[in-house]
Amino acid sequence: MNRVFSTLDRRLKIVMVAVLAAILGMTIVGCSGKSSEDVIREGVTQQLEEVKDFDDETIKSLSSATAVDLSEWGIDIEEFCRTWLSDYDYKVEDVVVDGDDATVKVSITNKSLGDALTTWFDDLTERSADEAIAAMSDEERYELVGSSLMEAIKAAPSKTNSVELPYKLENNVWTPGTGFETLLTDAFIGEIDF
Repeated sequence: MNRVFSTLDRRLKIVMVAVLAAILGMTIVGCSGKSSEDVIREGVTQQLEEVKDFDDETIKSLSSATAVDLSEWGIDIEEFCRTWLSDYDYKVEDVVVDGDDATVKVSITNKSLGDALTTWFDDLTERSADEAIAAMSDEERYELVGSSLMEAIKAAPSKTNSVELPYKLENNVWTPGTGFETLLTDAFIGEIDF
């Protein structure tokens, strides 16, 4: 069971990072006549709103961008994305510009994958001693692991994480600064520690 768990855990991390990378490039082109703060606020709002208003086409493009197949565990990538992002919301709290550097404070509300994965891991650990599971085929165990994960994500509480995203102005374009992807990914995923 541990082999099944560790393989799926690695693939899930790849899926989450790929999904976020596909939807959150966050490059913002400057616009004359508006303050840098307004340009950045509008750009970040527009891109975060696209995640909130995802449709079937967006989900399909997200799932194809991951290049990871979870069907071995009975998990459909599109369903995973819909479930994970079902409670998503955001708020752009503040924008601070200091020359060519900017910081955007954003609150991200989403299913707590940290809570979901902890529940999932605990459930699998508890079940691993069950003789009926030991008698299952690998395929049946993989299905059990996948369905247990999806149930844990569906039942996970929503949590709000605040993050300060760095931006850098280069050639009239605000681009994500150092550490941006890690900060944003952590805000979407939440704390994961087990």
